[in-house]
Amino acid sequence: LGIHFNDAYREWDDDLIAGSVNIWDNLEFIWYLDKIGYEGWLSFDIFPFRMDASEAVKLCIRNSENLIKLATKIDKQELAEAQKSMRAEKTLSIIQKVLED
Repeated sequence: LGIHFNDAYREWDDDLIAGSVNIWDNLEFIWYLDKIGYEGWLSFDIFPFRMDASEAVKLCIRNSENLIKLATKIDKQELAEAQKSMRAEKTLSIIQKVLED
């Protein structure tokens, strides 16, 4: 099983650099991959027609690695309890704590 990863402005499949536009959505996606124990490969489905392709891939890798680092710092149990309480401020506080570290 593999996942191809990119980003878009939601109007079209723009094939933008992974993690460049919808950071919150991408962080949540990566967090769920970690939560379910996903160990498959992650590839990039991008179309960098305005920049060097190798530089675009490097940015995808760096953005993805940063999102993975953030996602794995989020306490799964604490977040699950906050989500169960349906109190958005608790959930956001947990995420902000990770971003501030």
